[in-house]
Amino acid sequence: MIHSNLRPENFLLHTVAGNMLDLLLCDFRGLINREIDSRHLPDAGFFNPYNPPESTKSTDIFSLGSIYYIIMTGLFKSLEEMEKYEELVEDLFASKSYPPVDGLAARSVI
Repeated sequence: MIHSNLRPENFLLHTVAGNMLDLLLCDFRGLINREIDSRHLPDAGFFNPYNPPESTKSTDIFSLGSIYYIIMTGLFKSLEEMEKYEELVEDLFASKSYPPVDGLAARSVI
């Protein structure tokens, strides 16, 4: 399965059994499997503009790296921070660069 639209808003935390949390995934409009292929691409900042405009496993992996970056840096606490992130990464991606990951726990994954 290829989700094709992985971004922070599509990951939901759900409290179960007292204090335990489950992570739920939502918004399957871009889902690709044997029966469904809607050819949807992730939003800016979650898609590598140098890849072909098609949904592949690499598309989802790139999106997950972007999500890990946001989690590790604590971004997206406001709409303004989300817009700053999109501007930052669009400029970086345009120059074939990526945001700095020095000091982040998941830098090798990102």
